[in-house]
Amino acid sequence: MSATGLGVEPFELMIVSRGRGRGHAVPDMAIAATLTILLPNLHLQFVSYASGADAYRACGYEVLDLHQPDNPPFLDMVIAFTRLLARVKPDLVVVHEEIPALPAAKAFEIPCIFVTDFFLDPSSLPMRALECANEIVFTAQSGLFTEPPYLKGKVHYVGRAVRQMEYAIADRDRARRELGIPRDAMVVLCQPGGWVESVVPLATLLSSAWNLLPYSSKRLIWLAGRDCGTLSAQFHQADDILIWKEDLKIDRLMAASNVLITKANRLTVYEAAAMGLPSISVSKFVNWPDDVAVANVESNTPVYGDSLTPEALSNLIVEKACSKPRPATDHSGGIANAAARIADRIRELGRPACATRRSAAGRRAELCER
Repeated sequence: MSATGLGVEPFELMIVSRGRGRGHAVPDMAIAATLTILLPNLHLQFVSYASGADAYRACGYEVLDLHQPDNPPFLDMVIAFTRLLARVKPDLVVVHEEIPALPAAKAFEIPCIFVTDFFLDPSSLPMRALECANEIVFTAQSGLFTEPPYLKGKVHYVGRAVRQMEYAIADRDRARRELGIPRDAMVVLCQPGGWVESVVPLATLLSSAWNLLPYSSKRLIWLAGRDCGTLSAQFHQADDILIWKEDLKIDRLMAASNVLITKANRLTVYEAAAMGLPSISVSKFVNWPDDVAVANVESNTPVYGDSLTPEALSNLIVEKACSKPRPATDHSGGIANAAARIADRIRELGRPACATRRSAAGRRAELCER
């Protein structure tokens, strides 16, 4: 790997993605793809569980599946990562919001970069665990959340983690042809993320609002995930409501749509903003980092589900469909910037010294002392 400055031996990078939903694995795959361009001979190992592991497999990646539920107990995961790192010792671990991996990496003196786009209460136990990381790559703009004072100098703000898109709003006609959607239709895309109807119900409200929309041609595309069977049965007689379990070409769906509706899942709102697609986030306040983040996206309108009427939602959809927000590209370089930051750390760890490659232990100690 001398051409990349990594020495002769392979540099082992482990990327750990939190398994709840796909909002961690998806940007991690994009970061990894960029890393392999910057460092072509890098050896990558992906680790996740639940929906995160499913996302890796759906995109054709091999993943070490920890076989845990969507939201596993903290201590169980500390034990799982301690056992994993006792037998698999990478040169660097990149951890995307899977906090229990941090103390395990620290115990084995493995350098660790933590990727996140929010902070909790600085006095909370999860936040104190971030002290185990050598560096924090923050995939959003600064100022949204209070930065813990004990992380001063460790946090690097790189912008929103938005993937490279193959489709843009200008490709709307092409996207609709490929999807079999009428060119003149009013199209709303509902992407609820990991929030199922039993936790954040939206179907009754949205279907009532949908029936009030004043369009002769319209399509509601709902990426239902685990709710696919239930929602398909509920709307089987509605020809203008399409219930799909998933579609990996989310940028094509966004390009084909006039409005995006989410359950306040911030990554989806970020991607829509980067494209210039107006969005509505319907919140039940189940995840306050989402609520804080989406409230600061100019092209998004946040609303509270319990106080929202079908009439108000219908009117808001019409209003948003008429808006033409500017693509928020200035805030959307997080994927490339995060990859560049990680690549720099890898080069530092893998650079030969005195004509001989330093030992893995020596390289780890160097970064751990920072």
